[in-house]
Amino acid sequence: VWSDFLRLAREAGFAAPRVTAAAEIETYNDDMKALIGDVRFVSATVRLFAAPEGAETAEGAALSYRGGAAALDAQGDEAFDFDLQTRFAKGQAREVDGETAAVIRASRFGPLFDVAPAPGGAAPYETVDPFVEAAPAKGGGCCG
Repeated sequence: VWSDFLRLAREAGFAAPRVTAAAEIETYNDDMKALIGDVRFVSATVRLFAAPEGAETAEGAALSYRGGAAALDAQGDEAFDFDLQTRFAKGQAREVDGETAAVIRASRFGPLFDVAPAPGGAAPYETVDPFVEAAPAKGGGCCG
């Protein structure tokens, strides 16, 4: 259950999980369909980061992506998608909440960003529900 996963991640010391992809998994076997009824299956790819000390109370910040993620994460270099909700366009400052700023600064992605104070910061990050974000399956296999 997704809510259990979120709770367990926090209890284990992780910052808010970051969903990077979500897709519905279609069941093609008629016997299985009859057995599971209206149950829905979703595959989600999630980034988990150990919560840096004080991350939950950290000040928000304006992060500017300098480029370079393509070498780390097989993404293009004009923007960096940290998760489904957080896209950093190269050279454009984006205000984020304190936990997001702390996580990025402490991660392997930290050197790819310039950080400036943002006194107000963004609203606290809330992990998206992959069951809401998942598009219906298109085609076969795990990843449509």
